[in-house]
Amino acid sequence: MLASFAPAIVIYSAQFLVIRGMHALEDTRRPAMIQLLITGLQILTAVAAGVFLPAEWVVAGLAASFGFAYTIGLAVSLRALRRATGTPALRALGAAYTRWILAAGPAAAAASLLAGLVLEQWGTEAPNTAVALVCALIVFTAGYGAIVSLMTTD
Repeated sequence: MLASFAPAIVIYSAQFLVIRGMHALEDTRRPAMIQLLITGLQILTAVAAGVFLPAEWVVAGLAASFGFAYTIGLAVSLRALRRATGTPALRALGAAYTRWILAAGPAAAAASLLAGLVLEQWGTEAPNTAVALVCALIVFTAGYGAIVSLMTTD
């Protein structure tokens, strides 16, 4: 289930880099306001996930709430940075991150599926959980790398 956070981490890193760009322009008010928006969205969607989802899907719901909040934050941040700089190069950044997010989804799904199969077959004791985690890490890394290389046009 933790693999479901993978796409959200890509979005989080993109949003963090855009915010750093605002800080480089000595704009600290706008990033703080955007972070308040992100935090509010995370709280609302995380509470909704906890209330409305079955217990076995709460972690996936939290991952979705994290990803949703940071996606909105990234869109707002990019718009604010584009207004401040007028730089059309942000399109290339957006295209690159879109590829990375699209690559993270299937890789995370494959890693989660493998980890679930390992735990289902071997049980959830600590050594088996460690094996499942290592297997999932290998599958995610290989899958992500392969998908990104297929999507790169260079």
